[in-house]
Amino acid sequence: MEQPKKLQKNDKEYKNVILGRPYICPVNYKKYTMEEMELIHKVENGELDMLGYVMLNPELKEPFSDYARGNGITCPTAADAVRFLKEYEERLYQELLP
Repeated sequence: MEQPKKLQKNDKEYKNVILGRPYICPVNYKKYTMEEMELIHKVENGELDMLGYVMLNPELKEPFSDYARGNGITCPTAADAVRFLKEYEERLYQELLP
């Protein structure tokens, strides 16, 4: 099944963010809730874009809102969510380094 044009545009970024996310956990291995798994499944099937994923994920909604405010983003897009996830992931990795 062909992906919608929105996902094709950022397909490489989209896959890197989703595929890399399960390994982001500052303390221990993270077990996903059914709700999180459903969100990931919807993104992978093109039913939900990255903005929807971030806003519906309780762990990411507040940090993304802070990120948007801090960067002067008044009308966030899926591309903003992808940028946020990349920076968020990098920040978590930096916190894990000795």
